[in-house]
Amino acid sequence: MKTKKIVNPSMVRLLFFLCWFIYLASYIGRRNFSALMPQMMADGVLSASQAGSINTIFFLTYACGQLINGLLGDRLHPSHMVLFGALTSAFCNIAMGLCGGYLPMFFIWALNGYALSMLWAPFLRLFAEMLTEKDRIRCTVNLSSSCSLGNMASYLLCSLIVFLSGWRLSFILSALPLLAGAILWPVLFRRLSRHQAQSAVEEASDAPPSGASPKSAPQTSTSSFLSLLLSLSFILLLSGAMMQGMLRDGVTSWVPSFITEGFQTDPSLASLITTALPIVNLLGPYLGHLVNQKLFHSESLTSAFFFLVAALALLALLCFGRHSLGLTLLLFALLTTCIEAVNLMLISLLPLRYSYLGHTATITGLLNFLTYVGAAVSTFGIGLLVEHHGWNFALSIWLLIAAIGLLLCLLSRYQQYRSQQRQR
Repeated sequence: MKTKKIVNPSMVRLLFFLCWFIYLASYIGRRNFSALMPQMMADGVLSASQAGSINTIFFLTYACGQLINGLLGDRLHPSHMVLFGALTSAFCNIAMGLCGGYLPMFFIWALNGYALSMLWAPFLRLFAEMLTEKDRIRCTVNLSSSCSLGNMASYLLCSLIVFLSGWRLSFILSALPLLAGAILWPVLFRRLSRHQAQSAVEEASDAPPSGASPKSAPQTSTSSFLSLLLSLSFILLLSGAMMQGMLRDGVTSWVPSFITEGFQTDPSLASLITTALPIVNLLGPYLGHLVNQKLFHSESLTSAFFFLVAALALLALLCFGRHSLGLTLLLFALLTTCIEAVNLMLISLLPLRYSYLGHTATITGLLNFLTYVGAAVSTFGIGLLVEHHGWNFALSIWLLIAAIGLLLCLLSRYQQYRSQQRQR
C-alpha cells in the first residue's frame, strides 16, 4: 500500500514548527500554575492541599482527555482538534487571571486539562501520516524540546510578572502564545495539506517492527492492535508509563515549593531558580535517543536504564538534598532529565513503532492517559504527604516509584524476548 509523504525539507520544517510552537505554548499555559503556586499560597489564595487538588484535577482531566481524544484522534481531523484545544486553553488561562477563589479555579483548570489533551496524539498522527519514517522520528525527538523550553519560558515569565505585578497578570499573559498559535495553525496547515495533495511523494506504508514473524502476525490491523493491547509486555510498559508520570509531573510541580520551604527563599525567586531545570532537561530526549540508538535498541531497556539513574538521584536527594541549594538543583536536574528520556521512549517513540497498525493516536492517548493518572495521584498525594509527614517521606515515595518503573521495564523487555523466541 502506498501513502503520500511530504519530503520537501521546507514543508517538513513548517509542519514541525507549527506543532513545536503550539506545544511550547501549551506548556506555558499549563506549567504556569505550578510556577505560581508558591506565591498564591503565600498570598493566602490557596492552601497547599487546595493547590495540590487543582493540579490533580488538571492531570485527571488531561489523562481522561488523552484517552478520549486518542480514540477520537484516529477518527476526527487532527487539525480541528489542535485548533479547538489551543483556543480553549487560552481562554482558560485568561479566566484564571480574572477569577478568584478555590472552586472557580478548580473547574477552570479542569477544563484547561481537557483542552490541552487534544494536542499530542494528533501531532503524532500527523507525523505518522505525513512524514517519512526518518523525518517522523527526528521531528518527534525534536518536538520533545518544546516541553523543556515551555517549562523554562513559563517559570521565567511567571517569576518576572509576579515580581512586577502579581500572579493574575501571569495567567493572562500566558494565554498570548496559545492565541498566536491558534491564529497561525489554520492558515499554515491549509498550505501543508495542499502541498501533500499536490506534491507529496508516494511511499510504501509502514511495516511491522523487526522481530515480528509474518506467519504469526495477525491478518488485520484491528486484530494486531488488540493483540498488542493484551500482550503482557505492553501492559507492563503501560504501568511503566504511569510510574514515569508520577515522577515527571509530580516532581516538577513541587520543585518550587520544595526550594521555598527547604531553603526559605522568596516564592518568585524559587520559580526563577527552577528555570534551570528545563534548560538541562533539553538534553533528556536527545540523550535518551542516543542511548537507545547506540546501546540498547529497545525502548523498554532504555527506559529501565534511565529509571535506574533517576532512582540514584532520588537516593542522593534523600541523603544530601537539604544541605546545599546547588546540590539540590543539580540532583533535581539529573532526575528530571532522566524522566524526560523515559518520556520520549514510552510516550513518543513507542507509539511510532506501531504506526503500521493505523492506531497511532489511540496508542499515544492510552499511554498518556496512564502517564497523567500517575501525575494526578503523585501531585495530590505529595501535597498531603508534605503536609502530614514532611519532604523526606515524599522523596522516599518517589524513590520507590522509580524502582518500580525500573522493574516494570525490565520485565517488559524479558517478555518481549520470550515472545520473539517463541516466534522463531
